[in-house]
Amino acid sequence: MSVDFSKNAKERPEPHNAEVIGSIPDWLQGTLVRNGPGIFSVGETSYDHWCDGMSFMNSFSIKNGKVTHRSRFLRSDTYNSNMTSNRIVVSEMGTMAYPDPSKNFIFKAITFLNHTVPDFTDNAASNIIKYGNDYYATSETNYIRKIDPFTLETLDKVDYMKFLPVNLVSSHPHYDREGSVYNVGTSIAEKAKTKYIFFKIPAVTEKDLETVHLILISSPSGFELPRINYDFNGKKHQFIYGNIVEESVLSTQVTSSFRLRWWEHLEENCWPSEPVFVPRPNGESEDDGVLLIAVINCIPGQSGFLLILDGKTFKEVARAYVNTELHRDMHGFFIPHAK
Repeated sequence: MSVDFSKNAKERPEPHNAEVIGSIPDWLQGTLVRNGPGIFSVGETSYDHWCDGMSFMNSFSIKNGKVTHRSRFLRSDTYNSNMTSNRIVVSEMGTMAYPDPSKNFIFKAITFLNHTVPDFTDNAASNIIKYGNDYYATSETNYIRKIDPFTLETLDKVDYMKFLPVNLVSSHPHYDREGSVYNVGTSIAEKAKTKYIFFKIPAVTEKDLETVHLILISSPSGFELPRINYDFNGKKHQFIYGNIVEESVLSTQVTSSFRLRWWEHLEENCWPSEPVFVPRPNGESEDDGVLLIAVINCIPGQSGFLLILDGKTFKEVARAYVNTELHRDMHGFFIPHAK
Protein backbone atom coordinates (compact mmCIF):
# COMPACT_ATOMS: atom_id res chain seq x y z
CA MET A 1 0.00 0.00 0.00
CA SER A 2 1.26 3.48 -0.88
CA VAL A 3 0.26 6.37 1.37
CA ASP A 4 1.57 9.94 1.52
CA PHE A 5 1.97 11.03 5.13
CA SER A 6 3.47 14.37 4.03
CA LYS A 7 0.33 15.69 2.38
CA ASN A 8 -0.98 18.94 3.85
CA ALA A 9 -4.10 18.53 5.96
CA LYS A 10 -7.30 20.56 5.65
CA GLU A 11 -8.83 21.91 8.81
CA ARG A 12 -12.52 21.71 9.69
CA PRO A 13 -13.03 23.94 12.76
CA GLU A 14 -16.80 23.57 13.04
CA PRO A 15 -18.14 20.43 14.79
CA HIS A 16 -19.53 17.71 12.51
CA ASN A 17 -21.54 14.70 13.60
CA ALA A 18 -19.93 11.34 12.94
CA GLU A 19 -21.74 8.23 11.74
CA VAL A 20 -21.59 5.73 14.61
CA ILE A 21 -21.56 2.01 13.86
CA GLY A 22 -22.06 -0.12 16.97
CA SER A 23 -22.98 0.97 20.47
CA ILE A 24 -20.81 3.32 22.53
CA PRO A 25 -20.93 2.54 26.30
CA ASP A 26 -23.05 5.08 28.14
CA TRP A 27 -20.26 5.65 30.67
CA LEU A 28 -17.88 6.86 27.95
CA GLN A 29 -18.30 10.64 27.98
CA GLY A 30 -15.47 13.00 27.07
CA THR A 31 -13.21 14.50 24.44
CA LEU A 32 -10.14 12.95 22.84
CA VAL A 33 -7.74 15.64 21.58
CA ARG A 34 -4.93 14.52 19.26
CA ASN A 35 -1.95 16.48 17.96
CA GLY A 36 0.65 15.98 15.25
CA PRO A 37 2.21 17.51 12.15
CA GLY A 38 -0.28 18.57 9.47
CA ILE A 39 1.41 21.10 7.16
CA PHE A 40 4.58 19.93 5.44
CA SER A 41 5.02 22.50 2.67
CA VAL A 42 4.41 26.24 2.40
CA GLY A 43 4.63 27.86 -1.01
CA GLU A 44 7.66 26.40 -2.78
CA THR A 45 9.35 25.25 0.45
CA SER A 46 8.94 22.02 2.39
CA TYR A 47 10.20 20.52 5.62
CA ASP A 48 13.12 18.08 5.65
CA HIS A 49 11.64 15.89 8.40
CA TRP A 50 8.10 14.68 9.00
CA CYS A 51 8.19 15.74 12.67
CA ASP A 52 8.88 19.35 11.64
CA GLY A 53 5.42 19.79 10.10
CA MET A 54 3.17 22.44 11.63
CA SER A 55 0.72 21.38 14.32
CA PHE A 56 -2.70 20.02 13.34
CA MET A 57 -5.16 19.15 16.11
CA ASN A 58 -8.21 16.88 16.00
CA SER A 59 -10.90 16.42 18.63
CA PHE A 60 -13.47 13.66 19.01
CA SER A 61 -16.20 14.57 21.51
CA ILE A 62 -18.25 11.65 22.80
CA LYS A 63 -21.59 12.35 24.47
CA ASN A 64 -24.60 10.09 24.99
CA GLY A 65 -23.48 7.60 22.36
CA LYS A 66 -22.79 10.24 19.70
CA VAL A 67 -19.47 11.58 18.36
CA THR A 68 -18.63 15.00 16.93
CA HIS A 69 -15.34 15.82 15.22
CA ARG A 70 -13.48 19.03 14.47
CA SER A 71 -9.93 19.97 13.47
CA ARG A 72 -7.75 23.10 13.49
CA PHE A 73 -4.22 24.17 12.78
CA LEU A 74 -2.40 25.58 15.79
CA ARG A 75 -2.09 29.33 15.19
CA SER A 76 1.44 29.53 16.56
CA ASP A 77 3.83 32.39 15.85
CA THR A 78 5.62 29.92 13.57
CA TYR A 79 2.42 29.22 11.63
CA ASN A 80 1.63 32.92 11.27
CA SER A 81 5.17 33.83 10.13
CA ASN A 82 5.33 31.02 7.57
CA MET A 83 1.88 31.71 6.16
CA THR A 84 2.47 35.46 5.95
CA SER A 85 5.72 34.87 4.03
CA ASN A 86 4.22 32.01 1.96
CA ARG A 87 7.29 29.92 2.70
CA ILE A 88 9.04 28.35 5.68
CA VAL A 89 10.95 31.06 7.54
CA VAL A 90 11.16 29.52 11.04
CA SER A 91 13.68 26.74 11.63
CA GLU A 92 12.64 23.40 13.14
CA MET A 93 14.69 20.58 14.63
CA GLY A 94 15.34 18.97 11.24
CA THR A 95 14.86 21.94 8.91
CA MET A 96 17.03 25.05 8.75
CA ALA A 97 15.12 28.04 7.39
CA TYR A 98 16.63 31.26 6.08
CA PRO A 99 14.58 34.46 6.39
CA ASP A 100 15.98 35.79 3.12
CA PRO A 101 16.82 32.99 0.63
CA SER A 102 18.39 35.48 -1.80
CA LYS A 103 21.38 36.04 0.49
CA ASN A 104 24.75 34.45 -0.28
CA PHE A 105 26.56 31.53 1.33
CA ILE A 106 28.34 33.68 3.94
CA PHE A 107 25.04 35.14 5.16
CA LYS A 108 23.54 31.65 5.41
CA ALA A 109 26.58 30.41 7.35
CA ILE A 110 26.21 33.29 9.83
CA THR A 111 22.50 32.49 10.17
CA PHE A 112 23.35 28.86 10.89
CA LEU A 113 25.90 29.78 13.57
CA ASN A 114 23.46 32.20 15.18
CA HIS A 115 21.04 29.28 15.53
CA THR A 116 23.45 27.19 17.63
CA VAL A 117 21.32 28.10 20.66
CA PRO A 118 18.31 29.61 18.89
CA ASP A 119 15.07 31.12 20.01
CA PHE A 120 13.18 27.93 19.33
CA THR A 121 9.97 27.46 17.42
CA ASP A 122 6.58 27.44 19.14
CA ASN A 123 5.26 24.92 16.62
CA ALA A 124 3.90 22.62 19.33
CA ALA A 125 3.08 19.58 17.19
CA SER A 126 3.82 16.63 19.45
CA ASN A 127 1.35 16.23 22.31
CA ILE A 128 -1.43 17.68 24.44
CA ILE A 129 -0.62 18.15 28.14
CA LYS A 130 -2.48 19.43 31.19
CA TYR A 131 -1.21 21.87 33.82
CA GLY A 132 -3.79 22.62 36.50
CA ASN A 133 -7.07 23.12 34.70
CA ASP A 134 -5.43 24.28 31.47
CA TYR A 135 -4.44 22.35 28.35
CA TYR A 136 -1.44 23.00 26.13
CA ALA A 137 -0.10 21.90 22.76
CA THR A 138 3.56 21.03 23.21
CA SER A 139 6.66 19.80 21.42
CA GLU A 140 10.18 19.60 22.89
CA THR A 141 11.15 23.29 23.02
CA ASN A 142 10.77 25.88 25.77
CA TYR A 143 7.49 27.11 24.27
CA ILE A 144 4.03 25.64 24.75
CA ARG A 145 0.71 26.99 23.47
CA LYS A 146 -2.41 27.09 25.61
CA ILE A 147 -5.48 25.85 23.74
CA ASP A 148 -9.19 25.49 24.24
CA PRO A 149 -9.47 21.69 24.04
CA PHE A 150 -13.10 21.81 22.99
CA THR A 151 -12.95 24.43 20.20
CA LEU A 152 -9.22 23.85 19.46
CA GLU A 153 -8.65 27.60 19.41
CA THR A 154 -5.08 28.79 20.05
CA LEU A 155 -4.67 30.92 23.17
CA ASP A 156 -1.60 32.12 25.10
CA LYS A 157 2.04 31.43 24.32
CA VAL A 158 3.95 30.27 27.40
CA ASP A 159 7.75 30.33 27.75
CA TYR A 160 9.14 27.83 30.27
CA MET A 161 12.30 29.95 30.53
CA LYS A 162 10.36 32.63 32.38
CA PHE A 163 9.95 30.11 35.19
CA LEU A 164 12.78 27.57 34.74
CA PRO A 165 16.30 27.59 33.21
CA VAL A 166 15.38 25.17 30.42
CA ASN A 167 15.90 25.41 26.65
CA LEU A 168 14.27 22.07 25.82
CA VAL A 169 11.43 20.36 27.68
CA SER A 170 9.94 16.90 27.28
CA SER A 171 6.43 16.75 25.83
CA HIS A 172 5.67 13.65 27.94
CA PRO A 173 5.15 14.69 31.56
CA HIS A 174 3.82 12.35 34.23
CA TYR A 175 0.83 13.04 36.47
CA ASP A 176 0.01 11.72 39.92
CA ARG A 177 -3.39 11.18 41.52
CA GLU A 178 -3.26 14.53 43.31
CA GLY A 179 -2.76 16.39 40.03
CA SER A 180 0.93 17.20 40.37
CA VAL A 181 2.93 17.16 37.13
CA TYR A 182 6.50 15.86 36.78
CA ASN A 183 8.72 16.69 33.82
CA VAL A 184 12.32 17.02 32.68
CA GLY A 185 14.09 19.63 30.58
CA THR A 186 17.57 20.38 29.25
CA SER A 187 19.47 23.54 30.10
CA ILE A 188 22.13 24.67 27.63
CA ALA A 189 24.70 26.40 29.82
CA GLU A 190 28.01 28.15 29.11
CA LYS A 191 30.27 26.60 26.48
CA ALA A 192 27.34 24.48 25.28
CA LYS A 193 27.38 22.33 28.41
CA THR A 194 24.03 20.76 29.12
CA LYS A 195 22.22 19.93 32.34
CA TYR A 196 19.03 18.03 33.03
CA ILE A 197 16.43 19.94 35.00
CA PHE A 198 13.78 17.83 36.74
CA PHE A 199 10.81 19.84 37.91
CA LYS A 200 7.42 19.40 39.51
CA ILE A 201 4.33 21.54 39.15
CA PRO A 202 2.58 20.70 42.43
CA ALA A 203 -1.06 20.16 43.14
CA VAL A 204 -2.66 21.31 46.38
CA THR A 205 -1.43 18.47 48.59
CA GLU A 206 1.90 16.70 49.08
CA LYS A 207 2.58 13.04 49.82
CA ASP A 208 5.70 10.98 50.35
CA LEU A 209 7.40 9.76 47.21
CA GLU A 210 7.18 6.08 46.34
CA THR A 211 9.97 3.90 44.93
CA VAL A 212 9.77 3.29 41.19
CA HIS A 213 11.15 0.06 39.69
CA LEU A 214 12.25 -0.10 36.06
CA ILE A 215 11.17 -3.06 33.93
CA LEU A 216 12.55 -3.53 30.42
CA ILE A 217 10.38 -5.39 27.91
CA SER A 218 11.82 -7.20 24.91
CA SER A 219 9.39 -7.54 22.01
CA PRO A 220 9.91 -9.04 18.55
CA SER A 221 7.39 -6.55 17.17
CA GLY A 222 8.21 -2.91 16.42
CA PHE A 223 6.23 -1.64 19.39
CA GLU A 224 5.59 2.11 19.16
CA LEU A 225 3.53 4.74 20.99
CA PRO A 226 2.99 2.69 24.19
CA ARG A 227 0.15 3.61 26.55
CA ILE A 228 -1.23 2.12 29.76
CA ASN A 229 -4.25 2.48 31.99
CA TYR A 230 -2.98 5.69 33.57
CA ASP A 231 -4.63 4.88 36.89
CA PHE A 232 -1.75 2.40 37.23
CA ASN A 233 1.04 4.82 36.36
CA GLY A 234 3.95 4.39 38.79
CA LYS A 235 2.41 1.19 40.13
CA LYS A 236 2.75 -2.47 39.29
CA HIS A 237 0.72 -3.04 36.15
CA GLN A 238 0.17 -5.82 33.64
CA PHE A 239 -0.89 -4.30 30.33
CA ILE A 240 0.58 -1.93 27.78
CA TYR A 241 -1.04 -0.95 24.51
CA GLY A 242 0.76 0.25 21.42
CA ASN A 243 1.02 0.57 17.69
CA ILE A 244 3.17 -1.62 15.45
CA VAL A 245 4.37 -1.07 11.93
CA GLU A 246 2.13 -3.63 10.25
CA GLU A 247 -0.91 -1.35 10.61
CA SER A 248 -2.19 -2.93 13.80
CA VAL A 249 -2.75 -2.33 17.50
CA LEU A 250 -1.15 -4.56 20.12
CA SER A 251 -1.78 -5.34 23.78
CA THR A 252 1.09 -6.95 25.70
CA GLN A 253 0.87 -8.40 29.20
CA VAL A 254 3.99 -7.28 31.06
CA THR A 255 4.04 -10.26 33.43
CA SER A 256 3.82 -12.91 30.70
CA SER A 257 4.12 -13.39 26.94
CA PHE A 258 0.34 -13.18 26.43
CA ARG A 259 -0.71 -10.77 23.68
CA LEU A 260 -3.80 -9.54 21.93
CA ARG A 261 -3.54 -8.05 18.47
CA TRP A 262 -6.25 -6.17 16.60
CA TRP A 263 -5.49 -6.77 12.96
CA GLU A 264 -7.75 -9.33 11.33
CA HIS A 265 -10.69 -6.91 11.23
CA LEU A 266 -8.61 -3.95 10.05
CA GLU A 267 -9.16 -2.92 6.47
CA GLU A 268 -6.11 -3.33 4.25
CA ASN A 269 -5.66 0.39 3.63
CA CYS A 270 -6.07 1.70 7.17
CA TRP A 271 -3.49 3.00 9.64
CA PRO A 272 -4.31 3.18 13.37
CA SER A 273 -2.94 5.89 15.64
CA GLU A 274 -1.62 5.62 19.17
CA PRO A 275 -4.24 3.84 21.33
CA VAL A 276 -5.53 5.84 24.30
CA PHE A 277 -6.94 3.75 27.16
CA VAL A 278 -10.01 5.06 28.98
CA PRO A 279 -10.86 3.12 32.16
CA ARG A 280 -14.46 2.30 32.98
CA PRO A 281 -15.56 4.12 36.15
CA ASN A 282 -15.31 1.74 39.11
CA GLY A 283 -13.77 -0.87 36.83
CA GLU A 284 -12.93 -4.23 38.36
CA SER A 285 -9.56 -4.80 36.68
CA GLU A 286 -6.68 -2.96 35.04
CA ASP A 287 -7.91 -3.73 31.50
CA ASP A 288 -11.55 -2.88 32.25
CA GLY A 289 -12.15 -0.06 29.80
CA VAL A 290 -11.86 0.85 26.14
CA LEU A 291 -9.19 1.98 23.70
CA LEU A 292 -9.76 5.04 21.53
CA ILE A 293 -7.90 4.93 18.21
CA ALA A 294 -8.06 7.41 15.33
CA VAL A 295 -7.82 5.40 12.11
CA ILE A 296 -6.59 6.80 8.81
CA ASN A 297 -8.57 5.34 5.93
CA CYS A 298 -6.55 5.51 2.71
CA ILE A 299 -9.24 4.05 0.44
CA PRO A 300 -10.30 6.86 -1.94
CA GLY A 301 -13.75 8.17 -1.15
CA GLN A 302 -13.92 6.60 2.30
CA SER A 303 -13.76 8.40 5.61
CA GLY A 304 -11.40 8.13 8.54
CA PHE A 305 -12.93 6.96 11.78
CA LEU A 306 -12.59 6.78 15.54
CA LEU A 307 -12.28 3.14 16.58
CA ILE A 308 -13.37 1.94 20.03
CA LEU A 309 -12.01 -1.42 21.21
CA ASP A 310 -12.78 -3.42 24.34
CA GLY A 311 -9.70 -3.30 26.58
CA LYS A 312 -10.04 -6.92 27.69
CA THR A 313 -10.89 -8.73 24.45
CA PHE A 314 -9.75 -6.25 21.76
CA LYS A 315 -13.10 -6.79 20.07
CA GLU A 316 -14.58 -3.81 18.26
CA VAL A 317 -17.19 -1.97 20.34
CA ALA A 318 -17.98 0.82 17.87
CA ARG A 319 -16.54 3.08 15.22
CA ALA A 320 -17.45 6.63 14.27
CA TYR A 321 -16.90 7.75 10.66
CA VAL A 322 -16.02 11.45 10.63
CA ASN A 323 -16.64 12.15 6.91
CA THR A 324 -13.21 13.69 6.37
CA GLU A 325 -9.58 12.64 6.04
CA LEU A 326 -7.59 12.00 9.18
CA HIS A 327 -3.83 12.43 9.19
CA ARG A 328 -0.95 10.63 10.85
CA ASP A 329 -0.36 12.25 14.21
CA MET A 330 1.65 11.67 17.37
CA HIS A 331 -0.14 11.75 20.71
CA GLY A 332 -3.47 12.43 22.33
CA PHE A 333 -5.15 13.29 25.64
CA PHE A 334 -8.59 12.17 26.81
CA ILE A 335 -10.61 14.65 28.89
CA PRO A 336 -13.48 12.94 30.75
CA HIS A 337 -16.80 14.74 31.10
CA ALA A 338 -19.39 14.37 33.80
CA LYS A 339 -22.39 12.45 32.47
